[in-house]
Amino acid sequence: MQIHVDEENRRITFLYKLEDGVAEGSFGMHCAAMCGIPNKVIERAEVAAREWEHTSRLKESLELAKTGCYIPLGVLSDVASLLRGEPGKDGEAEEFSEQSVEVLLGAIEAL
Repeated sequence: MQIHVDEENRRITFLYKLEDGVAEGSFGMHCAAMCGIPNKVIERAEVAAREWEHTSRLKESLELAKTGCYIPLGVLSDVASLLRGEPGKDGEAEEFSEQSVEVLLGAIEAL
């Protein structure tokens, strides 16, 4: 259903016109504000919703990682950083440093 969203005042106007596509969101917080729920409660709910969404995405990444076919981006970044090594005399990073490989192997063994 088509709607008009006023983010500043947390108000939505239902335009009662069906249109193709996916909804931008649930706008539950907007509806709560329109029903008179105190802003303090809505703001806490928004924080909780963001935290839940973040946690949900992390959980999904971990579940995919358990299947062996997915490595979360954060892990890839950490491994790349470990393997980059210290800059050499020419300013370029060495391909691998012995200490980095040892740290990486230790982390793998801990799994």
